Amino acid sequence: PLGRSRIGSSVLFRSTDDGATWSEAIPIARGTPASRAYQEPVLLETAPGQLLCMLRVADPKAPGIFWRCESSDGGSTWTKPVSTGILSGACPRLLPLRDGRLLLTYGRRFEPYGIYATISEDGGHTWGSTWQLRPAPDGDHGYTSSVEFDDGRILMTTYGKDRWRTTGITGTTWRLP
Repeated sequence: PLGRSRIGSSVLFRSTDDGATWSEAIPIARGTPASRAYQEPVLLETAPGQLLCMLRVADPKAPGIFWRCESSDGGSTWTKPVSTGILSGACPRLLPLRDGRLLLTYGRRFEPYGIYATISEDGGHTWGSTWQLRPAPDGDHGYTSSVEFDDGRILMTTYGKDRWRTTGITGTTWRLP
């Protein structure tokens, strides 16, 4: 049972029969009402049975930093979450690249606002420099989705506003630096 730690916790439910039945909640990251809350988990299988989870975190002591944890048993148990040091604010998204690296895209809800990206060469344990893909007029943006084309170009879509503050879905085609 998650008890009081249910507030701000990220959990996983598993099905082994195509969704006919589901497991009890499996804690990925336990939040507490008095400290941080783990939100918007994104999961990626990096190898058979190996899962990486990136989390948006609400933490008054370190606002806007992504945290990560891992499972080596297909999601039954998880490591304790650790800070990545990546200042973001919202909605991490992972894309395994054809060359084996991982791409992380996200909305940054702190100035300078925008959609940012970074690369991991070690399965998400460490991350390189970040760069801005799209500027944004304010912090109301994010929820990226990306695909890599055969020629190496990446198409990223995202929710956001234009300079007139009209909300919509935008697409950006780009190449890794």
